[in-house]
Amino acid sequence: MVSGEPPVGFRDVLLREGPEGFAKAVRAHPGLLLMDTTFRDAHQSLLATRVRTYDLKKIAPYVSHSFSKMFCEVAKENGMDIFRVFDSLNYLPNMILGMEAAGRAGGVVEAAISYTGDVSDPMRQKYSLEYYINLSEELMRAGTHILCIKDMAGLLKPESSRILISALRDRFPDVPIHIHTHDTAGAGVASMLACAEAGADVVDVAVDSMSGMTSQPSIGAMVACTKGTKFNTGT
Repeated sequence: MVSGEPPVGFRDVLLREGPEGFAKAVRAHPGLLLMDTTFRDAHQSLLATRVRTYDLKKIAPYVSHSFSKMFCEVAKENGMDIFRVFDSLNYLPNMILGMEAAGRAGGVVEAAISYTGDVSDPMRQKYSLEYYINLSEELMRAGTHILCIKDMAGLLKPESSRILISALRDRFPDVPIHIHTHDTAGAGVASMLACAEAGADVVDVAVDSMSGMTSQPSIGAMVACTKGTKFNTGT
């Protein structure tokens, strides 16, 4: 049983120095940071939590832009600090709407690029490395504090991870890079290690018993694989 005050953490930095100071602290952290997604993606992915489109349309036929703004304000007031903003088609106007709403509410803006294709395959040109670099530059101009790669289909492989994250790190040396993936192909741990080696600051993981397959890579595996290296998670 842990007693006493909790140790000073990144939220203390956020409250003291704001989103910009928080982003700098994440970038300056020497090891690899892990974000536990068990309560969100893990059970959704493994236990098939879902709502029918029919039901969603019944409760939300039309949504005003004011809804996004008010949601961010209320969420921030009730303890939400980091807002990951994405559009499944990487449609920039939609992303900027959410980013501006989160930023105005005082939140940390984490713009997430939905990853598809394979940057390690020269034959696949639609979603090329240049595509992701250009989109990242647009998101940086829009004011994101953190840049996220959202690999929702588990397509990242170690080599494509190395190529993509190395290029992003070279282009944006001072911006925290956060990686989200699903372990659908079983390559999640290897790919996240490759991301860390290429310069990523944070990767998403799930508790061992709720990890793997369509969930996130295992926390335990990432902790074990980084132990004794410069990416030590401190766990």
